[in-house]
Amino acid sequence: MSVALVNPRPHVFEPSNVLPLGLAYIAATLEENGYSPDVFDLNVEPKLKIPWSRYDIVGITTVTSSIKAAWQLCREAKCANPQILTVLGGHHVNALPEESVSLPDVDGVIRGEGEYAMLELCETIERGKSFKDILGLTYKVNGAVKSNEPRPLNRELDKLPLPAYHLFPLSKYESPERGGAQSGSMITSRGCPFSCTFCSIRNLHGRAFRPLSVNRVIENMHLLQERFKVDHIGINDDLLNANMKRLFQICSRIKEERFDFTWDTPNGIRVDLVSEEMFRTMKSVGCTRVCFGVESGSQYVLDNIIKKRIKLEQVRRAVRLAKKSGMEVHLFFVLGLPGETPNHMIETINLAMELNPDYAQFSIACPYPGTELYWQVKDKLLSDDWDYFGHWEGKAMFKGQEVAEPYFKLAYRRFYLMPRYMLRMALRRNSYKHFKKKIGTLIHFLKG
Repeated sequence: MSVALVNPRPHVFEPSNVLPLGLAYIAATLEENGYSPDVFDLNVEPKLKIPWSRYDIVGITTVTSSIKAAWQLCREAKCANPQILTVLGGHHVNALPEESVSLPDVDGVIRGEGEYAMLELCETIERGKSFKDILGLTYKVNGAVKSNEPRPLNRELDKLPLPAYHLFPLSKYESPERGGAQSGSMITSRGCPFSCTFCSIRNLHGRAFRPLSVNRVIENMHLLQERFKVDHIGINDDLLNANMKRLFQICSRIKEERFDFTWDTPNGIRVDLVSEEMFRTMKSVGCTRVCFGVESGSQYVLDNIIKKRIKLEQVRRAVRLAKKSGMEVHLFFVLGLPGETPNHMIETINLAMELNPDYAQFSIACPYPGTELYWQVKDKLLSDDWDYFGHWEGKAMFKGQEVAEPYFKLAYRRFYLMPRYMLRMALRRNSYKHFKKKIGTLIHFLKG
């Protein structure tokens, strides 16, 4: 059984240079069970040509902005090798599985986490058995779309093998924030119990916080540093500080092991689950940057529109304490939610100016399938072209959201052209490339 795993490159938006951990875990699970998958990350190696005729099955991970690229790959695969089985997974198809399986070149969709479903699929094909017992699989039966029962969440993440980093071109995953350092990615947990209206994470990984053991986390760090010589690790949890005691234990072990890498929290941590001691400890064992999803400067928007369950005073406290520890602070803000007014957006811009983080990312809310936001505005969408579903470009996605576009530009203009910000970045060591990129992004948005 020959398997290809593919991360497709979006047609429109700039691709991510973050290693796709979902594929890395699937690849490792297949390897552990005797398969030898090949991995193609077209985000970082766009010129790769996939030899479709070699493979019996291809698994393609998807987000909304790459789903059409995934469909195109399925067409190419079927054209070159009509017998190949094409299977999709990831956030977009988890929300809309029938959309993809109804297409002639897509044979199946794996809903939910994919490690064991993909393994069972390979084993089932080899044994010539029916797909009816593969939990979480949506597929065709005599031309009709059939969805098997959902797959329960994996409550024993330690039993998963460590990600198959060796199958990826690790030299391509540099961290611009760290001056181009060799960067690795990992997680210490899955799941998020919160209910932000624009977020789809809980639909794929569930609401239950499911941590790996501290020992397993340290094993992963040893693998990244000793075998792959990374200088920096992005811990891509959605809720790293859900259990502060556990976070202290991880930090204590990092110190004991005398690791020689820096690390950060690119997906963000909660502002309401922090302490001065936590930040000081994280800093002391190599954490260089913390990110926070602040989202809005309006308490009304946080409470009634986003359902974030945080208070602005908690935001101010978390940012103040993180700065005091000496770490960089990166904040995420979102504009253009249904029911948000221009005054609310001005409050958000003013809060960003007040907090004065090292970096601020503003976006216009994108109604990704599977989110509460999507169902709120589904009948008001300005386009059904998934290629253009992204929160990076500052473009309205549904009727009434156009009012946010000038505030998106205003946010970038006011924040990044602050004299104190420009001076701080100009004086910072190793910041030239990243600062240049930020200014380039600013110019792009203002022109757009």
